[in-house]
Amino acid sequence: MSGQDILQEPRQAVFRVTENGESMYFSVPESVELLQAAAHLRNYLSDKNAGTKFTAIFPHGEKITQEQFDAAAAERMENTGCIAGAYELDFDARTLSALNIMDGWKVYAMKDVADAARQAYQEAEMSEDDCWRIFLDRLDGRELTTPSRLTARNFYFEDSIEAMDDRTLNFYVVPCFNVDKVFGTFVETDENDHALNIYANYDMQRQQVCDTLEITLYGSGIDDQSLTYHLNAAEKEVLREKMEAYCMQREHKPLNQLCQEILQEQDVPIQEMQM
Repeated sequence: MSGQDILQEPRQAVFRVTENGESMYFSVPESVELLQAAAHLRNYLSDKNAGTKFTAIFPHGEKITQEQFDAAAAERMENTGCIAGAYELDFDARTLSALNIMDGWKVYAMKDVADAARQAYQEAEMSEDDCWRIFLDRLDGRELTTPSRLTARNFYFEDSIEAMDDRTLNFYVVPCFNVDKVFGTFVETDENDHALNIYANYDMQRQQVCDTLEITLYGSGIDDQSLTYHLNAAEKEVLREKMEAYCMQREHKPLNQLCQEILQEQDVPIQEMQM
């Protein structure tokens, strides 16, 4: 071992974790690179970890301040070799952000990251290089290119769940955020009485959240206008989880069961449903 190796600081990783509107920062004395962080996330999201905190995955983790996290992130960008990774996990928005020394922060939907890790480690005998290749191939093109505006805490569903046709379920969305900033409207004002009806749709046959929100702008002095908001993968994940919970609350059954029952009533062949 060289003198340089002896003097070199141990590699570590730093995390910012946001859940239920609160953020905490911690570091771990481990060389946690993106593939390892993704594997930890995959394990954490499994049912066996229900009710635990993400920080419990790292028994040697140490709480740090935001300033220490920012300093470590800056050192990561300098590529000194001491900071193996800097990550932000937002469980409210269902996103994982990783700091890339070449391109800065890259943001992914948690489900995409966890699925890529599952694929990478599905065969125990694969080399680390092969795992990385599969992981990066699965993540290729999955980076979020639009910001996640919908989180688990800034909207809720109201009223009944409607089957609009032989394909979609309709959920009425009540926003708890400034809709003008998100949708480019002008309703958060006393200058008019304009308002929005916002619906999220669920494709019963494909078993997935539809790509867009269905928005109608209405009010005195204007004709009703249809607006479209395109959802990114993380927002779809948030909506899916909230739809599952609301279906259990409102219909006392899982979302997939409700879809199956409606499709059977409409004589849609069950084999057409894509799991």
